[in-house]
Parts: sequence; C-alpha cells; structure tokens
Amino acid sequence: MTPTDLVYAGDRIIVVVSILFFLMSVAVWYFVGARLFDSKLSLIACAIILMTDMMWQFSLSGLPQMLMLFLFSGAMWLTVHAMHKSDRLVTVLISLFGAGLLFGLMILAHGLVVWIFLGWLVFAGVYFAPRGVAAMAALAAVLMVTLPWLVRNYSVSGNPFGLSIYS
Repeated sequence: MTPTDLVYAGDRIIVVVSILFFLMSVAVWYFVGARLFDSKLSLIACAIILMTDMMWQFSLSGLPQMLMLFLFSGAMWLTVHAMHKSDRLVTVLISLFGAGLLFGLMILAHGLVVWIFLGWLVFAGVYFAPRGVAAMAALAAVLMVTLPWLVRNYSVSGNPFGLSIYS
C-alpha cells in the first residue's frame, strides 16, 4: 500500500478484530505457559511473540489465521486444564468437550485443521484415562459443530465438502 491508497472502514474493522484476536491469543498463551512452566518465562515468550513481525503481518492480512490462533490457544488451555485435573473425570470430559468445540470452529475456518485435530485426538485418547472416553467426548463435540455444515453442503452440492474439490 502507498500513503495515497484509501483504506475503507470495513478493512479497518477486519484489521482491528484480527489484532484483538491476536492479543487475546497471546494472553491465553501466557496463562498456558505460566501453568506449564513459569510466569517469567511465559512473559518473555509472549513478549517475543508480540515482537514477531510475521504475526503482525498475519493480523493485518484479513485471513482467518488470528481467529484460528485464538481458538487453538483456547483448545490448548483447556487441554492443559484437563491434564492438571486428570483425577476428576467429569472435569476432564468437560474440558476436552470444550476443546473439541473450539477445534470444530477451527475446522469450519480452515479444513486442514482436521489433521491437527486428528493428532490431538490420538494424544487425548492415549493420555487421558479411561483410554478413549475423553477422546470420544472431544470427537462428539467436533462432529456436533461440523456435521450441520457437512449435511447442508451435501444437500446443496451433492458433496459433503461442497465445491472445494474443484479448487
């Protein structure tokens, strides 16, 4: 962009919302890092993230990366919460169900998140006891979020993934 280019109000709103998602995700990552390691180390890591030019370029792009970063950081915070409360099955199931909801929203934002979710699902199935029950709660949450869109795509285009096969 040059200084003479016009920046429209809609573009400004998109950038502001994206920057807010970025700052909120850095705050969530601070709490994740403080819970896993140390508050000082987490503060240093968040400061380094805030100084990374590529993250600011993504936040100015209008792409869904900052929304996905925020949803992913929330899912990881819920996962860490479940790991620390692993002796309480109900708390683990609720936390992983919430993480599954966030993963479902990420999948709606970008379909390639399915592969990240599958890796996380294997981890959840192996780590949390009883094996597989917590993973099934997360899988149920993801299906609850994504199935309505898959059914609608199938009814409209004859393919559950819509017209993405043509791209």
